[in-house]
Amino acid sequence: MQKDKNGNIYFISKWANWQKYRLEVLTKYAQTYDCKVEILTTGKIKPYLKGNDRVIYKLFKSIFPQNYKFSLMPGILWYIIKNRPNTVLCVNNSTQLTEYLAIFLCKILGIRFVWWTHGYDHGISKLPNFIKYLKRKYVLFFLNKGDSIIVFADKGRDYLISNGISSKKIFVAPNTLDTSKLIEQKETLKQQMSYEDILVELNLKKDDKIILFSGQLNKNKKVENAIYATELVAQHIPSIKLVVIGGGSEYNHLTDIARQRIPNNSVFLGDLFDDLILAKWFSVAQLYIMPGYVGLAIIHAFSYGLPFITEKLSYHSPEIHFLKNEVNGYMVAENNIEELAEKISYLLVNDKARLSFAQNAFLVVQNEGNIENMIDKMNKALTIKT
Repeated sequence: MQKDKNGNIYFISKWANWQKYRLEVLTKYAQTYDCKVEILTTGKIKPYLKGNDRVIYKLFKSIFPQNYKFSLMPGILWYIIKNRPNTVLCVNNSTQLTEYLAIFLCKILGIRFVWWTHGYDHGISKLPNFIKYLKRKYVLFFLNKGDSIIVFADKGRDYLISNGISSKKIFVAPNTLDTSKLIEQKETLKQQMSYEDILVELNLKKDDKIILFSGQLNKNKKVENAIYATELVAQHIPSIKLVVIGGGSEYNHLTDIARQRIPNNSVFLGDLFDDLILAKWFSVAQLYIMPGYVGLAIIHAFSYGLPFITEKLSYHSPEIHFLKNEVNGYMVAENNIEELAEKISYLLVNDKARLSFAQNAFLVVQNEGNIENMIDKMNKALTIKT
């Protein structure tokens, strides 16, 4: 693609100040298609996020406090008027008012406007049905005003088409991480350190059976179920060790439970953002467990060939479609600790089954969930037609 086809892209998102995967995807896109991306956000950039020669961050003040549900950044609108990017890319969320004003501004200025979204509301809502109906209509109205819509999975596309949005403006770009980077880190580590040396560095024993969790510790992740299941498994596999990476509102509560129930079978590491350290923990794990809400963590696990175990929930993110039950992981009944423990035990003691699951998990990354596939589909939506 010629450089002047894409030019400058502005990505607007309140949450971009902490989302690492957005930076990685946009960097990969900009490198591949020879363009520049400016991430327009608010608040304070997390220290683990660093701009580069292709992607830079610009901070703007919101008229609402950072912890408030709504966001409106008037400075972004003026920035668009002043600099006239080729394309504006936005996450669709009914509380983010900057994006909804920007779409009309882009229409006036002749700037291509692209949504990057699930396409539907997959979360848990306690709103009255009438309010949910109005919200749905409101969101669909603005989605339809975009020049194109990037959705994360077929489910989002099908939902939008069923609600009257033309299939011609919808592009499915399976949501993923920079899988090429993850695989390169894994292979580089394998060349530099032996498995035994990594175990020593991480203070692990050779016979430890590692089940890994990595993500934000909030109630939707249901990490307490992983603790209870580990307690059951430890009765006949005493070498099991639940390794939990991440911080969040539930950290103290979960460490208290683990201290009481599995003091010798758990390790809580808090937030980890160092890619090399993360690579070491993923490399020594036997499987990955996330009983609650599953998002992009499944891609991280599958990049390392880790079978994935979760519960059957209505609010999983679209990435859950990468999980093939009894092929590359398990989806057990919600809050069924005994079944969760049973599946963990089976994969820890059955090397043949675990290897098969591991191979199938990695095939998903190679064939479906790779970063090259995602940015190729994104480009079809982002490219300005000439």
